[in-house]
Amino acid sequence: MNCRIHSGVAAFWNQPPQSYNLVSGFAFKWCADFGMLCAKIALSDFGFTSVMDGLRDQWEQVKNERDLLCFEQISKSSRLTA
Repeated sequence: MNCRIHSGVAAFWNQPPQSYNLVSGFAFKWCADFGMLCAKIALSDFGFTSVMDGLRDQWEQVKNERDLLCFEQISKSSRLTA
């Protein structure tokens, strides 16, 4: 994620137009992953992870569903621009 953000236009240099949707889609996914990680750290710091039964399983289920949705949207977007 970091090299895509800081390289700016270089990330898209000599790439087909469809790559913009793909890179943008992954950037959104990575930002959501980072947000989930921050939330997980905050929950851990306040001790919520030890008192909420099944939190780890629910967390993994939400992550899997979010990943699936993200990849479906990226695939859909790539087909529309192809």
